[in-house]
Amino acid sequence: MKIILPPINISGESVEGEHISVHVPDIKIPKKICEVDEDVVRSLLNAAREAAEHFYSVLDNRFHVGAAVIMDDDPQGRIWTGANSEMSVLNSGVCAERSILNYLSGKGFRKIKYMAISLPKNLDKELSYRSPCGLCRQTIFEFSDSQTLVFIDKGTSISECNVLDLDRLLPFGYRFEESK
Repeated sequence: MKIILPPINISGESVEGEHISVHVPDIKIPKKICEVDEDVVRSLLNAAREAAEHFYSVLDNRFHVGAAVIMDDDPQGRIWTGANSEMSVLNSGVCAERSILNYLSGKGFRKIKYMAISLPKNLDKELSYRSPCGLCRQTIFEFSDSQTLVFIDKGTSISECNVLDLDRLLPFGYRFEESK
């Protein structure tokens, strides 16, 4: 299947004040054409939905998330999954996306090919209710390159999803470079 990600061109602006100059940066993301295997995407979405069933929460069971990933540097091309964990002590849990990526980092994998994310109880909601949080976006960014695709479950009786590449997921992602 051919996926065409349309270009995004948003012109920035500058505003000059008496003591400050404020600049809103341009966002220019080129059109991208990707080829993906429909069966692989469907398998990833199904794996993410299944993983969401294994979430852990002592607080409630309303917010559960599953993530499924194929790492580009995994010669076997396996689908790996993770679920979110919400602990009694707030801020000590972990999101599904970071859960699986931290695990795979410990296995030596460093580059995501495809990731699918599912929030089964939010499938009928807008993308902002189903997309990764800021910490997860940065973590995905760290383990991705320009070829990485993220599929966000939109859920129907057939597989349906939104797709983002790295530029559309986090256009101003942080890259650490050591000073020389």
